[in-house]
Amino acid sequence: MLLPQLLPTSQVRAEKLIALLLSQGSTVARSHCNIDPVSGLKSLEHLQRALANHRDSFECEIVAFPQHGLLHSKVDGLMREAMSMGVHYVGGLDPTNVDGAMEASLDAMFQIALDHDKGVDIHIHEANPAGVAALNYMIKTVEKTPELRNRLTLSHAFALSILKPEELDDMAERMAAQGVTVVSTVPIGRRTMPLPQLRAKGVKIMTGTDSVIDHWSPFGTGDMLEKANLCAQLYSGSDEFHLSRALAIATCDVLPLSDDGQVAWPKPGDKAEFVLVDASCSAEAVARRSPRWATFHQGRLVYGAIERA
Repeated sequence: MLLPQLLPTSQVRAEKLIALLLSQGSTVARSHCNIDPVSGLKSLEHLQRALANHRDSFECEIVAFPQHGLLHSKVDGLMREAMSMGVHYVGGLDPTNVDGAMEASLDAMFQIALDHDKGVDIHIHEANPAGVAALNYMIKTVEKTPELRNRLTLSHAFALSILKPEELDDMAERMAAQGVTVVSTVPIGRRTMPLPQLRAKGVKIMTGTDSVIDHWSPFGTGDMLEKANLCAQLYSGSDEFHLSRALAIATCDVLPLSDDGQVAWPKPGDKAEFVLVDASCSAEAVARRSPRWATFHQGRLVYGAIERA
């Protein structure tokens, strides 16, 4: 089996991934860590060791992720142990396609979150009526459970791409009202996501890489500036204004200038989290995916170098 073969090198690989992300300007991440009956909590332990070795340069939220299904792999107990080890989010996965019991799977996921006062981050790939039903069920659960408000993240959420415009508007309004976040890899092709429509309704949008050169996809690079570039190509346009706006998905909506051209960042009191790039402006950085010279975290240089005059 593959999982036992991966465990001996998982900490080393995690640290190499942290170094890659720092080289591309990322100092904050959210990592989905496998919780399964074969490796148990070993992957989590290795990830936490890797993060401890980089605590001064890199921040990371951890999602306990039941890759083989919460119910299917019978890992409720392991998931609860993971919560006690400092994990930030309860993960989940396609409750119909993987667990074969949509309501029972989602109820179990939410119950762990409620019992341990955690957020939820579910990978929902189902781009079919079952996926739409799952989204509706989760939003309805948050609507009737105030403790879950602002604590549900939908990763991928491909079912949003098959909704009719009026259905999407209705669901997006409900999501925004409950503080539901969507994390998208900005896919290209038949699963192109309606990110502008979601953002227009007030839904928080984040991005990430589903994989970095592994068995899921050969295209992952871990480069968030690449995601901004994809957004510009797919949704906005090539003029300076729209290129600069596309940067928002890579910076958690922090932009140097507001829409009307006023300085929005940096200002006194802002966190000293920034990256120096070889570009004349943010629009050029997005369009050209400009080389990164140096990365700063909490005011400290954590990657690269700068020339001093």
